[in-house]
Amino acid sequence: MNETQSSRPKNIALEEILKNRGFSEFLITAWGIIELNLNNVILREFNMSTTNPEYIKLLKPDFSKKLSYQLELGMISKEEKETIQAFKKKRNDFFHDQGVFISHIEEGQKQEIADKAFKAVDIAEKLCIRVFDGTNNQRWVDNAKKTKS
Repeated sequence: MNETQSSRPKNIALEEILKNRGFSEFLITAWGIIELNLNNVILREFNMSTTNPEYIKLLKPDFSKKLSYQLELGMISKEEKETIQAFKKKRNDFFHDQGVFISHIEEGQKQEIADKAFKAVDIAEKLCIRVFDGTNNQRWVDNAKKTKS
């Protein structure tokens, strides 16, 4: 394990994917974890499940708007939002914007992006845990009421 790996948040499943499945699958999986957690948080905050047809309206706004909402509620810090957005930008550069082939990325760049991914996933998972285990629940309820009025 190199120095960078020892300083980033631990996620055994993502480490395995990065090591054994490849960088593309790693990026896709990391992003999926982040989106899934954020969508679960949004549904929880509005006390809604996917059995309610109205849930689509909550999940329809783009990712950045949903993340900004979490910042407004005080559920994430500005630094946490920026960390997730930095990973989102790198990921989008590869899969949407620049069309760079991942096979042409140098190992140092892959390591830098992987570190961003691990940090972003860690933030998203901790956000979900805070919301689902009741930590700060009163804070987000109060903030949600303020936001709605």
